[in-house]
Amino acid sequence: MKNFFIRTTIITATLLTSSPCGWGQDWSVWKYQAEVSRQTSDEPYCKLMLTPPAYGRSQAHLADLRLVGSDGSQIPYILFKLKDDVERKKIEPAIIDRSAAPAGAAGITVDCGADVVKNTITVETDGFIFRRAVKVEGSPDNQNYYTLVQNAYIFAVAHPQGVKRFSRVALPQNDFRYLKITVTPSASETQPLKIEQVTIERHERTTAQRLPVPLVHIDQQEDKEQQASSYLYDLQFANIPLTEVTLEVDDEAFYRYVTIEGRDRAWRQVEIVGEDNRPRFRREEVPWRHLSTQAVYRYRSQDGKDYESLGLSLPNMITPRFLKITIKNYDDKSLTVTAAWGQMLPHTLIFPSPPSKSCLMYLGYDQASPPKYDLALRLTNPQNVPADTAELGPIEANPLWDAPPAPTVPWTEQHKILFWLLLVLAVLILGVFIGKSLRNILRQPDKG
Repeated sequence: MKNFFIRTTIITATLLTSSPCGWGQDWSVWKYQAEVSRQTSDEPYCKLMLTPPAYGRSQAHLADLRLVGSDGSQIPYILFKLKDDVERKKIEPAIIDRSAAPAGAAGITVDCGADVVKNTITVETDGFIFRRAVKVEGSPDNQNYYTLVQNAYIFAVAHPQGVKRFSRVALPQNDFRYLKITVTPSASETQPLKIEQVTIERHERTTAQRLPVPLVHIDQQEDKEQQASSYLYDLQFANIPLTEVTLEVDDEAFYRYVTIEGRDRAWRQVEIVGEDNRPRFRREEVPWRHLSTQAVYRYRSQDGKDYESLGLSLPNMITPRFLKITIKNYDDKSLTVTAAWGQMLPHTLIFPSPPSKSCLMYLGYDQASPPKYDLALRLTNPQNVPADTAELGPIEANPLWDAPPAPTVPWTEQHKILFWLLLVLAVLILGVFIGKSLRNILRQPDKG
């Protein structure tokens, strides 16, 4: 901490005593700063991963990030974000048998054509709003079948854009040529169902490096009418590129439909337009915005193997600060969710190694435009450049920052009581004057 204070003081003092503008920039309009440091200096470049506080203190699209060396000049950088590499191999199996089972269940047997490796199956059925149990068995010869999944579920639920279907079921990785799928309707369904289509896939995923993001639990709500449990969490910072939320659940076996919604604040001020043009506002709740809908599950197969999926992926977007996770329980008891934690896919900065082992990052200027550096022309594949790892220190107030002047409040707003007293007094004086004038006019004799 002592070394950080000394380095920050030296850089700030240099900026104060030198020209206030580096490359045409006035650093006093940036609200925050943080030290960027590195332990080694073997490579010509450094790489820095942004942290959750950096997202919360900068523009949503990070256009205001600036690196400044000890001499007050800008350090060029390239900003990028790694992506996951997902390879999908799709198999269209041949349907070789259909069957009906008790309780309105439907069965289908498919032939993959060869002993191909697979780990996902999509089962499309008719109907609109439902939750149906799925059993999947595999066989090498269409004679002896082995259970792969005993109690998975597929859903069709109401959605603002119509009906949302969740027909994909994860399988243990296997190479069985034949699969037998049995779908059982829920107790509330009275008509026999039909399996319309089966698609088999193999997913191979190479995951880019993530950083953990803590989720602070702030509330829990039970909705008996909707048969749902809602959990509210605070990311503590807005604009974090969250990619996944993982739930910690105590229950041993379950399959649930989950919706994630988000918002940046609970309340907002809405201006009320009046005839006198005076600013008036009303306080209203900010509605939740839908982010994702998926399923979580945990079960044990007949061979004693445990399978679970407790991660909820989020779209590649800026995540609101507050999250609402709603679990649809249907007629089952509520799940016991003990905790939740997130993962983010951070942006990375690649920049030339500064002469010293540290520099400053400025952030927090709403009017800043994205910088343009020649470095982007020299490094076409920044993710493959050998670079030392740099770390971002605590984000602090920029000592150069000049806070914008507070808006001028009219004298009448600052002294409302005195203003109304003077107004009443003026009306009384004016009334007395008008009364005396009328009496004098009435007392004058009529000369006509």
